[in-house]
Amino acid sequence: MKHSITLGVCGFVFTLLASLPARAQTIVVEVKDDECCPPARRFIEPVYEEKRVQVWVDAVYRTTCARVFTPPVYKTIYERVWRPAVTKTVCEQVWIPDQWESRTVVHREGETTYTTRERVLVNPGHHETRSTQVVVTPAHCETIERQELVSAGSYREEPRQELVSPGHFEYRTERVCVRSGHLE
Repeated sequence: MKHSITLGVCGFVFTLLASLPARAQTIVVEVKDDECCPPARRFIEPVYEEKRVQVWVDAVYRTTCARVFTPPVYKTIYERVWRPAVTKTVCEQVWIPDQWESRTVVHREGETTYTTRERVLVNPGHHETRSTQVVVTPAHCETIERQELVSAGSYREEPRQELVSPGHFEYRTERVCVRSGHLE
């Protein structure tokens, strides 16, 4: 029995003839010229070059939570209020002079009557305390300002960005393809 296998590799053609007798094997190699096979192709490796490149590196931040106090919030309220007059009582000592009156006086002496006009002391002179009301502040309308609590102060957790590393330029070595690989 005969087997024939033909393999084309790099311009050589191998013909394998094998007979399979029980004891012997014969292998025949036949070399033919390139007319029957296409020319062999080989792969050309790509060419790389290392370049030093300046690259911007972004800043790196870390998020932390800080406890922050929020102060209370107040609103101002204005009210108009009527204020009555403010008075003060002033007391003073006043001299009241004697009070005299002219009166008609009828006199009788025996059977005779006659009338005379005489001055009569009605009230003797004296000191008298008199009080008067003095206005210190007249009645008026006044605007009163007061604070009213809107929200109470409290603590809260607030996320905050902390700078770990600032943005900067740095040099890196990059492998750049100068010529790509191809078949030749």
